[in-house]
Amino acid sequence: MGSIMKWAVSALVIAAALTFAVLLVSASPAFAESSAQGMNVSPVETDRISFEAIGVAWKPAKQADGYEVTATQKQTSEQEKITVEDGHEVNYNELPLNRKYKFSVRAYTVKNGRRVYGEETESGYISTGYVKKSAATGSTLSVKWNSVTGSTGYSVTAVDSKGELAAEQSSRKTSVKLTGLKPATKYTVTVTAATEDGGVTASASANMKTRSEEYIWPVSGRILSRFGYRTGVGSHYHQGIDINCRMGTPIAAAKDGVVTSAGWSGGYGYCVVIRHDGGTSTLYAHLSLIGVKKGQKVTQGTVIGKSGQTGTATCPHLHFGLFSGRTLVDPLPYLPEL
Repeated sequence: MGSIMKWAVSALVIAAALTFAVLLVSASPAFAESSAQGMNVSPVETDRISFEAIGVAWKPAKQADGYEVTATQKQTSEQEKITVEDGHEVNYNELPLNRKYKFSVRAYTVKNGRRVYGEETESGYISTGYVKKSAATGSTLSVKWNSVTGSTGYSVTAVDSKGELAAEQSSRKTSVKLTGLKPATKYTVTVTAATEDGGVTASASANMKTRSEEYIWPVSGRILSRFGYRTGVGSHYHQGIDINCRMGTPIAAAKDGVVTSAGWSGGYGYCVVIRHDGGTSTLYAHLSLIGVKKGQKVTQGTVIGKSGQTGTATCPHLHFGLFSGRTLVDPLPYLPEL
């Protein structure tokens, strides 16, 4: 009987201790948060106030002691939370360029030392600023960017790798064409947003490169055989150059043009011919794979196939030829110096 009484007393002590622990936990602000009805902040409005900053505003909630604002990046799902205790707006600064974000806001009140939250309200997605190249030639860069709130105009500059100003232009629109640039040259293009009185509101930069007005090498490699008379395997008069490369190496279009031939061509094996402006055409022979079709438009640098050993070839390489009119000529004077 004494043992039973001792067991009963122990059970009562344990139960009391557990009850006390539960009450203690529920009173602590460090544990689970409660929710409150009627503390809505809808709507949540966003505004891109600079290239790298987005402003967030919301309707004040009654009896709110503060707000929790969460920014969620669409591309990575990364989140950044900010607590606002005074006011009903906040700015997210120094965000990465060209990223999409949505923002959520929920109000809270503090009761018994802990936060009690209202319902969460989300905004739609909004993008941070961008500066992009929309088109390029050998001497021009077409640049576009997003509008910046409060700006009445933009100044656009292009600076080369030596830090020298190469071009500058102003615009009230969100696009401009910079002219007078050098072919195949990298530039840092900066867009600066300004107000009517000349004050700067924001700026952002991006690296851009002009196109080559000349031809580019279709593949990198040592020249195995040059244009002209030769002895050994193949024609005694070599109507192109052979460039050494591994089997399956991507082959690029040497210049913008239209594919006039793509298929098997006797000793050339699988072969592609591209017609360019100015009366020239380029030929790519001994391919293992053709990646374009007749009539297709290609831009300089587009992969048109892969190197191989088809047709009359003793090893994997690219035979590269160039027509001036209907005559095959030496391609080397048309290509950049190595």
